[in-house]
Amino acid sequence: MEENQYYLFDEMEIVLVDFKTDGFILDIGGGGEGIIGRLKGRDVIAIDIRRDELMEAPAGPLKIVMDARDLTFPDDSFNQSTAFFSLMYLKTREDQLQVFQEIHRVLKPGGSLYIWDLVISGHPATAPDIYIVPLWIRVACDEIKTGY
Repeated sequence: MEENQYYLFDEMEIVLVDFKTDGFILDIGGGGEGIIGRLKGRDVIAIDIRRDELMEAPAGPLKIVMDARDLTFPDDSFNQSTAFFSLMYLKTREDQLQVFQEIHRVLKPGGSLYIWDLVISGHPATAPDIYIVPLWIRVACDEIKTGY
């Protein structure tokens, strides 16, 4: 891969501190490293469109293969939802809008959505097709080096 085809961000350090929750947390894109599941364990319902990503995530949360554009949960099901570096995988504005509408639908009135992600516009002028984001994450007792 040629250097002008990608943009490499500096490594980012994220220290994920516990946050107060009430009931189950819907974790959008909760596969892979399963960061929210590592923090909140059995309080998490982790969904991911890819079964292999869910199987890779540590044990603890309930794992369900599901498309965030079409959540099969009833309205007003959750007080909290999270998205840890997963929204960037949505390819179109329509997909983004659909996911946010679905999250809004399943959140109870006054519910919260917590997002950890990256804004890539302007880095540099959004010319490359590929962006590489190295992360060092500290969550609970774990230190994870990964990248997206």
